[in-house]
Amino acid sequence: MSRVTLKNLQKTYEGANTPTLPGVDLTIEHGEFMVFVGPSGCGKTTLMRMIAGLEDISGGELYIGDQLANDVPPAKRGVAMVFQSYALYPHLSVFENMAFGLRLAKRSVHEINDRVKWAADVLQINHLLDRKPKALSGGQRQRVAIGRAIVRQPKVFLFDEPLSNLDASLRVQMRVELSKLHRELKTTMIYVTHDQVEAMTLGDRICVFNHGHIEQIGTPLELYDRPRNLFVASFLGSPKMNLLSCTVDTLNTKGVTLRLPDDTRFKVPLDGQSLRVGQQVTLGLRPEHIHDSTNGEGVKVRVDLLEHVGDALFAYVQMPGMTEFLIVKLAPEAHHHRIGDTIRIELNTRCCHLFDRDGRALPPLPGSAWHVDDGKTTVAA
Repeated sequence: MSRVTLKNLQKTYEGANTPTLPGVDLTIEHGEFMVFVGPSGCGKTTLMRMIAGLEDISGGELYIGDQLANDVPPAKRGVAMVFQSYALYPHLSVFENMAFGLRLAKRSVHEINDRVKWAADVLQINHLLDRKPKALSGGQRQRVAIGRAIVRQPKVFLFDEPLSNLDASLRVQMRVELSKLHRELKTTMIYVTHDQVEAMTLGDRICVFNHGHIEQIGTPLELYDRPRNLFVASFLGSPKMNLLSCTVDTLNTKGVTLRLPDDTRFKVPLDGQSLRVGQQVTLGLRPEHIHDSTNGEGVKVRVDLLEHVGDALFAYVQMPGMTEFLIVKLAPEAHHHRIGDTIRIELNTRCCHLFDRDGRALPPLPGSAWHVDDGKTTVAA
């Protein structure tokens, strides 16, 4: 079994006033593709390097399978790491780069040849085995780096932002290749990235880090549809979630009535028992849950920018009395809109999120089943 278990794992650098990782508790199941995501400096790469044995553990326990690995040398932990920089030997062929670790481990020539051939077959780089790294494209070099890891047949694969040096089209291609590789090998994989699109498309589960703490763990859809707090809500999603400052107007058992700065009021079906009237809160709505109205109802807004993304069209609009922009995903039939146009929008308040002043998400009403649908709710003034 290649489960990875972290029990209050801590990291404090010498001379530092505060710990980089104050204590992480996490279990990564056998065969799971776990993605660590978060902004630069949040501790995700440090944690991966601790699992690999490249950073000392200041406190807590690390288990790989059933073995306590705190003091196990990196070469004996059963892990293999793929780095951001490829780290290929320029004077060695692709074959020799992939075979290098096996030669150090004193594997037989027959075993080395078999493992390199198997890895080359999996990664479809058989035709590159005689080339030097300088004769390879970026995507091919990354495949070689991955091949060098998989020939070791480790218990756990560690990927440290392996696609960040590739251009956009190659990143998409390599995401597909990594996903296929995971399905084929059925091995535990831990992947570090600051790119939330990579996290959403690759991970079985995502672990969102912020300042050394885990903010939330869940499947991509769980984190997208039900973020636990304002940080997760604003970090995941492209385009990002719309966040609007509102005031609590009234509270009852059917939800919370909010008031915008222009005195527009509307109700959201969320449990507001922890709030009070007059309190400032933050409303969150994904762009796909704000609709351009086709029936003449809704709030008038001005289109300040149009962004074409393939067959999708996003409008950046401003509501009266507000400084924040709203990002609206327009329907295909609305592609005739131009910058400067005035349109009407409707908010699907059944799919909204509400965060208190501490950034915590309000839960759904007791007994209700929060879900995303295509219903529209007109904002009433």
